[in-house]
Amino acid sequence: MSDTLLIRLESASDGTASASWLVCDADGALVVAMQSGALSAAAANAVVGRRVIVLVHGTDILQTQAELPAKAGAKLAQAVPFALEEQLADDVETLHFAIGERTDSGSTRVSVVARTKLEAWTRALALASIRPDALFADNSLMPCNPGQIVLLIDGVDAHICTPDGRRTTLPVEGLADSLELATVASSTTGAALDVAVAAPTGLLVHATPTDWQAHSAQVEAMRSRFEGVKVQLLPQGLLPWLARQLSSVRPINLLQGAFASRRTSSGGLARWRLAAALLAGFLVLHAGSQFWQLSRVARQERALETQLADALRPVFPNDNSTRDARRRVQRELERVRGGNNSGSFLPALSALAAARQSAPDSRVETVSFAREGIDARILAGTAESLERMRSALSTSGWDAEVQGESSQGKEYSGRLRIRAPGGVATRSGS
Repeated sequence: MSDTLLIRLESASDGTASASWLVCDADGALVVAMQSGALSAAAANAVVGRRVIVLVHGTDILQTQAELPAKAGAKLAQAVPFALEEQLADDVETLHFAIGERTDSGSTRVSVVARTKLEAWTRALALASIRPDALFADNSLMPCNPGQIVLLIDGVDAHICTPDGRRTTLPVEGLADSLELATVASSTTGAALDVAVAAPTGLLVHATPTDWQAHSAQVEAMRSRFEGVKVQLLPQGLLPWLARQLSSVRPINLLQGAFASRRTSSGGLARWRLAAALLAGFLVLHAGSQFWQLSRVARQERALETQLADALRPVFPNDNSTRDARRRVQRELERVRGGNNSGSFLPALSALAAARQSAPDSRVETVSFAREGIDARILAGTAESLERMRSALSTSGWDAEVQGESSQGKEYSGRLRIRAPGGVATRSGS
């Protein structure tokens, strides 16, 4: 395998595109040491024959899983938005879906990103004369270990990979709550969970010396909660460590579909022009023959939809609609299983962790989730602590409501309902 130019996009205070980059070999060893600066300066390392990989911040990427047919073929990309649309707060038309490999459980890994963000990244790269072969979320290069929670401290962010391979990014401030919430999000199956009884596991921490010095006290304070805590410092920095993971992990390339990489070497298109023309002619003939078959299949599919709707009328006697019966069944199954809107679930958990900082004497007793948000049972020293948490959530744009507030000895208990913006945020009586 040839050398790789690894670029990590960063934000600049003046609004210009900036980045850090390095060149490594197939084993992740440095060929060109890490540098930082304007994105255009990295283009000098994008020589012919060298693979170019770009990393973007994982906070901008939703990494989830979808239940898809094992052999969906060319229709797989079309099926993904419909399989996930009820889990997403945004219109699927504004989102880009990148498909990964199937997991051992049979689900398919999917990364979701706003099209506007992906377009901005590719436009900035094009202006810098950089044509990437792949674009990954930076936290997708984290290795995941069975029996351990892997934590990567990255400035103000905490990238977390749970033993089942699920990755998320939460604030590093309030690290104990972030780890707790990430574990709950990974292990929950739809019922309310007592987050205080998570199975014991190990903790593996990766951090630069500077980040470790800033946050070691938080990690040391949690040492008793884990079977063991190991710390690996990254004296060369975060990017060289990520480069060494390239050969051992299989992240999802966001450059799929309309955003797929079209890098070609100089003169390559001319050499293949005749072959491309012949292939195009063959595809036209093949498309003509397939059109008739697809039309016949579509008619059969419509007939099956009608038959399925007729069969479901005894199950849903109050629903006279005969359209989209399969999706109706899927929604009912997800409701019975306790399916949630993961598009707002993880942001709501992150918002709860941040709001708890306004009430240090409070603790989260239980967390359950609904389609539009989460419900949390909070124990606090005073009623004012509950109100401060509600006010902090409202200030950050969430609809929050305290319900069932009561006194338990020297503590106050209340049910904090957190919903995505759009509802009416109120506070019930004590």
